[in-house]
Amino acid sequence: MRMKALVGLFSAVAGMLLLGTPAIAEVAVNTPFVKEDISLDPFDPAWERISTSPVPLMPQTLFTPRGGGATKELAVQALQTPTHLYLRLEWADPTKATAQEAHRTEGFDDTVAIQLPLEPEAGVPSPFMGDAEHPVNIWHWKASWQESLDAAQAHPRTVRDVERDVTEPIFRTGEAVGNLFSQPARSSSVEHLIASGFGTLTTTQPQAVEGRGVWQSGRWHVVMRRALAAQDQAVEADLRNVRAIPIA
Repeated sequence: MRMKALVGLFSAVAGMLLLGTPAIAEVAVNTPFVKEDISLDPFDPAWERISTSPVPLMPQTLFTPRGGGATKELAVQALQTPTHLYLRLEWADPTKATAQEAHRTEGFDDTVAIQLPLEPEAGVPSPFMGDAEHPVNIWHWKASWQESLDAAQAHPRTVRDVERDVTEPIFRTGEAVGNLFSQPARSSSVEHLIASGFGTLTTTQPQAVEGRGVWQSGRWHVVMRRALAAQDQAVEADLRNVRAIPIA
């Protein structure tokens, strides 16, 4: 069954998409059906035929850190193929954050995230990372991860001056325990997570979402893609046979 719409309930704080409770902005995003999968390129010609929905963003005011960022609106597109769901998000940003800036203690990455219920037809979960009765999936795209991927693809023969000792995991504890931020190489610029309220956000295995972001002419253009069928329904929403999905 093809999905007729995605319902987006959006707001922003520090680059993350969350909901504000005083006045929720609810926008229906049409999800047309396309016969074949498309690329992750945000400028794939297929998007030229897909309508764009402006989604106003609202600051999060319930938890620290309160407040919102400079971005007031997202341009959202969506499409579905026989096997995948695609989301395209675009917003204005006059400066492009670098990975070096993002890794500083006081630095911030350019990021965007969406939240959808682990059980799409079980009702609308709390926009604040779900709740105990309504866990959610979060797809979190990061510009620093995109920069790492782009560099690896542009310079595939890069070598280290001093090769790490691959036999001593004690020196690579983050990598050894599966911390995605510590991995020497990554396959996607999107992190797939599960949550059931603030303080429960957890990365998942498998990492089910692919993505790509491009900064051009003062705007970020980000595409995220996930298979409709879940690899593991304990940590992934099954998106088959769903008519509408509430997304924050």
